[in-house]
Amino acid sequence: MNEPMVWTYNGHSVFFDPQTGMGSLTTMWEACGRPDGQNPAQWMRLPQAEQVMEALARMLNVEKSHIYDSRRGRDGGTWAHWQIATVYAHYLSPHFYLWWNEQARAHIEGRATPAEFGVYLSQLMKNCDEAETEIKHVRELARQLGEAVHRLPYKLEAMRVMIPAVDSRQIADPTTIGYVYVFRVKGTNQCKIGKTRRDVETRKKELSGPINTQLEDIAVITTDDPDLLEKRLHGFYKRKKVTGAQELFNLSKQDIERIQGLDDFVTAGLFDPDVLTVYEQQALIA
Repeated sequence: MNEPMVWTYNGHSVFFDPQTGMGSLTTMWEACGRPDGQNPAQWMRLPQAEQVMEALARMLNVEKSHIYDSRRGRDGGTWAHWQIATVYAHYLSPHFYLWWNEQARAHIEGRATPAEFGVYLSQLMKNCDEAETEIKHVRELARQLGEAVHRLPYKLEAMRVMIPAVDSRQIADPTTIGYVYVFRVKGTNQCKIGKTRRDVETRKKELSGPINTQLEDIAVITTDDPDLLEKRLHGFYKRKKVTGAQELFNLSKQDIERIQGLDDFVTAGLFDPDVLTVYEQQALIA
């Protein structure tokens, strides 16, 4: 016997075998609370049950053994043709009879019962939520890709100028290597452009106190001439300097992307301040 279908009534499992069209009278009786004197064996001895089985056997032109079965094992118990099971359901309880009739009709007509449709709908909504989460993830990846593509021309132009300069330079003295950093004051367009030869995170913590606010990393450029690079950047953005504030500049999103374009290229080696001449030549600074 194949695995039976399982219908649930008041939290109890009721078995139905779609291959033979038989229902488990035993599980039907159990689902109704095992009423005394109404178990399948007792019902089968009633004249009404005998008449129903004889009439159905004649109508189907089969022996009674084809419409009634006693099984053993995990799904054991008394099984009977679904029409006999329908009569037994009416005998057990009017409410159970109406429920059983809906399950049997839904199976015969090949449609879902209200309970099955509810499960299907619940799963569908779960799948929709998962799909929505995945779509948000894809959109975020697309946004990041768009930003990377937007910054690509700046990176390529920096590479065009940088590559010959890197080839012609001597190896820098490690003791002279430093950093030019760009930190943004959170929630504003104000960015601090400075230099350090120490750990950048330590420098950011030192600055957070005097500025009395939270700083966000925009770019950290490694170079063996941080003094020159800082001076060049300050010169480029002198018209955007915040009045009365040391090393603070009002930088636009495009300004920041240009600096990040330079910063990203540094993965190939030390940054050469001469690369900045490309911005002067093309008058890219607003």
